[in-house]
Amino acid sequence: ADNVGLFGVISCGDVSNLTIKGCSNLKLNGDVTGGNNVGMLAGQVLNTSMITNCSVSGTVKGEGNVGGIAGLVSGGSVIEGGAVTGYVEGGDNTGGAVGYLEESQIKKLEIKENVTGLDGTGGAAGYITKNALIKYCAVEGSVSGRDDVGGIAGCSVEASDIMNSYSIVNIDGRTNVGGLVGGIYDKAEDIERELKTATEYDKNKTVVENCYMVGEIGFTKNGGGLVGIYKANGKIGGSLKHSYYAEIDGVYYTIGLFEGSNFDCEEERFDVLDADKMAGPKALENMTGMVDAEGENIYIAPPKQTDEVGNYYYPQLEVFVKKADDITEFPKYMTAIPIYTAEDLKSIGGTKKVEPSEETVPTLARPSGNSAETT
Repeated sequence: ADNVGLFGVISCGDVSNLTIKGCSNLKLNGDVTGGNNVGMLAGQVLNTSMITNCSVSGTVKGEGNVGGIAGLVSGGSVIEGGAVTGYVEGGDNTGGAVGYLEESQIKKLEIKENVTGLDGTGGAAGYITKNALIKYCAVEGSVSGRDDVGGIAGCSVEASDIMNSYSIVNIDGRTNVGGLVGGIYDKAEDIERELKTATEYDKNKTVVENCYMVGEIGFTKNGGGLVGIYKANGKIGGSLKHSYYAEIDGVYYTIGLFEGSNFDCEEERFDVLDADKMAGPKALENMTGMVDAEGENIYIAPPKQTDEVGNYYYPQLEVFVKKADDITEFPKYMTAIPIYTAEDLKSIGGTKKVEPSEETVPTLARPSGNSAETT
């Protein structure tokens, strides 16, 4: 069945306490299985719907557009606040929170998931398009897919932005694999920048800003510490600002492959650092420029460098920190050990990670801009 979740389709609605009014402090536990557009909370979230402070936990499985919270989110809808924990398995467009995000936003989410998909697989969202926004999202766990695989988003198309977010994940993919985004594809018209207003220009470029990545990346072709591939059809390029990744064995480029147009990525705006320089009390001194428009810090550095066995602690987004001196508020990375083991998954109804196979796993063609159901 398609459009599977606690709600099949939410349109023009806010859900509150299991009523159509806004998803406030809702917690779900269990398993959801379906075809296309599958999520723990909803199959589709459409038409300026608002989902607020929802926490979901469990296993979600589907064929395409599969997410921990919702399979497809479109039409100016917003998912803000809450947490996602568990296991997500799907085909194309599979994400820890949302499978397919179009002209909509996900903000202030804590995501601790093992995510397995095919093309367009990401820790927060699988496929984001048309001025979609991911902001203030913390992703921990593992991400495994085929092509366009990323720690936060698998595939970004037509000026979608990722800001003020981090991924502490182990990532596996075949082609176009990145610590933050697997593939960025800007399709702006071939028109000179001076013929457009500043506002119009900003709407037609992808921005990745104030983000960091820690973890391992496995790939066959086009692997990058932050972005797997950047490709544009025109003279309007995106930008990569104030973003960092910890040095990764076998990954030699911040962006695995450039194709096409401009990409505003001056050297002082991003960097690869030793893992220890991104950890501990001095982390933000080394990861320079990660502040908001008012110059305030987006992240808080952890009060100490490592735990008792030497695992590094990394900065946390300020929106998630209750007590800056409490080390449990801060994420840490355990080398080569996924956040969730097979036993952890079993306890929440999941299964061991299954490596995607082109021959045996069903695929789904990418939906068009008119794919969302409105009934």
